[in-house]
Amino acid sequence: MNVKDMLRGLLGIVTRFVDTDKDGKIEIADLPGALAQAAALQARGLALLRAGEAVVSAVQAAAQADALTSGGQPITAEQVTAAWAKAKAAFDMAADEAQARLDARAAQAKEA
Repeated sequence: MNVKDMLRGLLGIVTRFVDTDKDGKIEIADLPGALAQAAALQARGLALLRAGEAVVSAVQAAAQADALTSGGQPITAEQVTAAWAKAKAAFDMAADEAQARLDARAAQAKEA
């Protein structure tokens, strides 16, 4: 697969996402549906993050109760917290970058 094929595939995915009335054309009328889909994706992402946090809290509680081990060695709640921070750092950075871009675009729109 070459770059052209990858870009064609990516464009196909974007087209399917934005073409909410499924008529094969991207039109201004598709915008409300695409925004609703984006909002739904954001809501699902937040729900997944909250579920992840609940799992981490449960694992931390197990660690605090000395019920969590790895290779026979106890795992502390601090180790669980550190692992969680490391795992979600990339997602937090991407979310922060996306929010900064949205804020910049909103500021530009207000200036125009």
